[in-house]
Amino acid sequence: MKISVKLTVLTFMLIAVIPLQSVGQRMDVSLKSGSPVRGEFKDTSPEKLTVGSVEISVDNIRNVVLPDEPLEMKTARKRFEDSRFDDGLAELDKINEKISEKVIEQELDFMRIQGAAGSALNGGKVTTKEAGRIASEFLKKYPNSY
Repeated sequence: MKISVKLTVLTFMLIAVIPLQSVGQRMDVSLKSGSPVRGEFKDTSPEKLTVGSVEISVDNIRNVVLPDEPLEMKTARKRFEDSRFDDGLAELDKINEKISEKVIEQELDFMRIQGAAGSALNGGKVTTKEAGRIASEFLKKYPNSY
């Protein structure tokens, strides 16, 4: 499976886990094709994300960035895009402060799944068993998020 397909699947998973409590949360959405979209999160479905008045197909989403997220999350996202999953996970491990916004905490937890899955699928430091455990813990912590 190519890296771009894996990242598309992982991006779809991200869109599927954005919680309802994040309605009104500002976000920046980078697209695979077209200009970035900035605005307030309105709605999501398996097929699209609505930011402001713009409906975005999940197939066209490169990533979603929340403006108040720690810099290490932005750096980790870039490492993941470059298929440097272990380096991205190391960036996430640098985050020591308590995350006060639920949507950012959930995004951080999701990014740990993304990094672990990428690492496991590409012969990195994370085993498939460990990646599965991280995903399982996420689903227990956020049972209504998908």
